[in-house]
Parts: sequence; C-alpha cells; structure tokens
Amino acid sequence: MNPSLWVEPMEASKGFAPLARKVLAELPQGIPTRRLVSAADWKGPSWTGLRYGIEGLGVFATLFPTYAFAADTETLSRALTELRRSGLSVEEIADARRALWRAYVTSAQPATPPTLESLNSADSYTRLDPEIRALIADKFAELSPESRGRIAQLVQSDSFFALDLGSQKATVRAWLVHHEAITASDIIGTMAISPGFYTMTADERLRMLRYVQGTDNVLSRYVRNELEKKMLESGFKGATALEQGALFKKFLAEEQGTPAGVPTWNADFDSKRRSYVLSEPVAMPQYAFSSGKADGHKWIVDVGVKKIPIVIADGSPPPGQFLQTVEQIAKAIAALPAPSLAELEIVEVNTLPSPDDSYFATTWNEPDFRAYMTAGEHGLVNVFPTKVEQGQHAVDGTFIHEAAHLWSRKIWGPQGSPGWTDWETRMKSDGFHASLYGRHNAAEDVAETVTLYHIVRGTPQEASIRALFPARFAYLDQAIVLANAALSGPTLAVA
Repeated sequence: MNPSLWVEPMEASKGFAPLARKVLAELPQGIPTRRLVSAADWKGPSWTGLRYGIEGLGVFATLFPTYAFAADTETLSRALTELRRSGLSVEEIADARRALWRAYVTSAQPATPPTLESLNSADSYTRLDPEIRALIADKFAELSPESRGRIAQLVQSDSFFALDLGSQKATVRAWLVHHEAITASDIIGTMAISPGFYTMTADERLRMLRYVQGTDNVLSRYVRNELEKKMLESGFKGATALEQGALFKKFLAEEQGTPAGVPTWNADFDSKRRSYVLSEPVAMPQYAFSSGKADGHKWIVDVGVKKIPIVIADGSPPPGQFLQTVEQIAKAIAALPAPSLAELEIVEVNTLPSPDDSYFATTWNEPDFRAYMTAGEHGLVNVFPTKVEQGQHAVDGTFIHEAAHLWSRKIWGPQGSPGWTDWETRMKSDGFHASLYGRHNAAEDVAETVTLYHIVRGTPQEASIRALFPARFAYLDQAIVLANAALSGPTLAVA
C-alpha cells in the first residue's frame, strides 16, 4: 500500500499524515485504498462499519484523555469520509476497526516505555495499594512495551483512584489476564475508568468484571464484543455518568453480551462421541408418533452400555422442510453426556410439526415458534422437521439440550417441584446464564448449562467458563460421576 494515496488529499491536516501512515501499516493486506471519492458517493454497508469504528476513537479519546493528542478525531473522521473501501467483509471491517484503534493508541505511547523503577518512583503510583503494585510487578516482565504504557496510564488515572479498593484490584487482575490481547484489555480498561462504572455499586462492579474478563471463546468474546459496541455508541459517549451507569447496569442485569443459544457450531463433539453400532431397519406400520399415526421404520443404536431405538416416519416432510437422517441421530446419541444417556429410552422422528407449537408460540409470545426437538415422557426425545437443513453440530447440540430435560425431570420431578430448589439456589449464586434462551426458566437453564458444560469440559476453555458457573458446574461434576457409575463404571467416563 502507498500511504500517500490516502494522505496527500489531506495535507491541510498537519498532524494527520504520520497517524495515517501508522494506520495503513497495520491494516490487513489487500484492503483497497487507491480510490478517493466524496462522502456523497459512498453508500455501501462497509462505510457504516468503518464510521462506527472511527466514532469509537472519539470515545477512547474521551475516556483516555491522555491519549487525545494522538490525533484530532474530527479530522480523522473527515478524512475517512473521503475514503472508499469497497467489497469488505464483516471480518475485514472488524480487523480494520481494531487496527485503527491500535494505531490511534500506539501513536500516543511515550517514546520510552516505563520501567518498573520509573513507575515506583512516580508520585501517583506510590499511592496505589501495595497489593496492586505487587500484582503489576509480578507480571511486569511479561508485558510488552506498549502494555507497560497502557497499564501505567490505567492505574495512574484519576478515574481509577476514584474506585473502591476491591474494584481497583479486580480491574488490574482482569486487565493483566488479557495483557497480550490488546482489544480485550482496552475494553476492560475503558469500562473501568468510564464515569458510569464509578456510579455502580462495588458488588455490581465486581460482577461486571467477572462477566467481561473470561479467556474463553465460547461466551466471553461475545460478552466483550457487545460491551465494546455499547461503549462505541454515541448514546453512551454523550451520556452523563449516571446515564452510563444505567446502561452498564442494564447490560449486566439483562446479560446483553450472552449469546442467544449456547454456541455449538465449532464444538468438538467427536472427541466426546462413543463408538456405536446401528442395526438394520425394521418396519413399524401405523406407529403412534407425537404428530399422529404413520408408517415408519425402527433402528437400534448400540452405544456399548445401552441400546436406544430410533423410529423414523416414512415419507417426506412438508415442501421446503428437512428431516434428520438416522445416521445423524445415532451420532448425536453417541455424543450425549452420561447423565442424559442414562435417561434416554427412545427417539422418534416425525414428518409433521409438533402439535405443541401453538402452545409455546402463545406462552413465549413467539408467533413463529417451531419446535426442532422436544423431550417427552418416559425418556422420549421427539425430532420434528426444520425449515433450514441442520448439520451434525446442530443435531448434537440440540440433542444434548433436550436429553438434559429428561435427566432433570427424572431426578427433580416436574419444574416447580421441591427437588428443583437446590438447582435454583445454585443459579442465583452463580448469577449468570449459559445463554439468553436459558433465562426462560430453570428447566431451560439446566438444559443450556448442561450443553455448555459438556462442550467445555476437559478443554482449555473450561476454567474460564467454570468461573462464571462454579455452583452449577460443581453439581454437574457429581452428576457425571454418579451417571458413569450407574452405566457401568469408568469405561464410560465422558471427556
């Protein structure tokens, strides 16, 4: 790339050229920069993403005023309105935004990064609690020069000193966890010294830091991405401290960063899948499926410790809809966690939609509600047609969710029974949900938590997720032990 292609039309902006060159040096290769047009010519969706990112630089300058001399953000925005970036994907836009942010902050770093000795001699630094200084000293050798400058700016800001000691310690710990991930640490630092963060109670601040500091990619990256969006919005930037605090509290109370459902698209189910054998089909004339009587065929899937019938209706689903194959169902059964496998007795695949769809559409105020799978009585899981063809990951994840309903009902009874009290107490203690869908009620919370637990158990992501769900994960640890014993011991241990 040639930085002059961007910079030359902006020569009147004396401080912009060095920053522009720095930005271009960090932008992903292949992003077009050769054509400059007026803002009126640019109507494409990519511009929205870039404009959104540039406004974020203004937010950053507001919250980190020490960095404000890096560039005139109004000039930066005006310059970028002249730049056409055609054909960018969502991922490229995100990369470009982060590169711009990094360049903006890096350009403000002092020429010589602070040393531990120079920090310890600074008047403001000596005001820090000894435990905070010890936390920084313990990690200081691991910090990059850029990160050293950033942590020094954070802990010496007036906003940081305004926090209570517990929040200060928690902020530094959270920041240090992500010191190698510039975007994550910036989001945590920006939040921690914003006026709105100070207006929260000490307990709310600690809970918010718990929510955003995870190192996993299953939940935490969603949480931080959503928080970043909130802080980049002009409504947040222009809000008063109390208004910002209200936005933070709403974000926390509604768990706005939590994904709608537990992400299963890249889960490693194969490492958790048992060996299985699928029998030949047997005809089942006029079988009583949940959606009505129909001819069908039955297979038996043998997972070594249990044999599960799979009955699939003959014929095709309504036009434009899809059914799961017997092979997909068998693989999903083989990937179940032990407690759910212990309670599963039969799977039925219907060619017609669930007769209960209208009930749930009314109950949950979702007019277009369509069940994909449901957990019935006596260990039954029903599978219904879908409007979108489902891959194996979706089948595996949904099956784990539904079979968890079988397990929870078997050990505690129907939802609302006294047996649910312990789980509900653990939900309250943990304070977070595995997904927004899990917020519907305790039964859905169990199913989503079991799904999340099964995905991360035994992986590098487990510790980060477990920190959000310590009470419920401890319960599921014991459930795995008991179920494995019931299903004939350690040979069935689930990784």
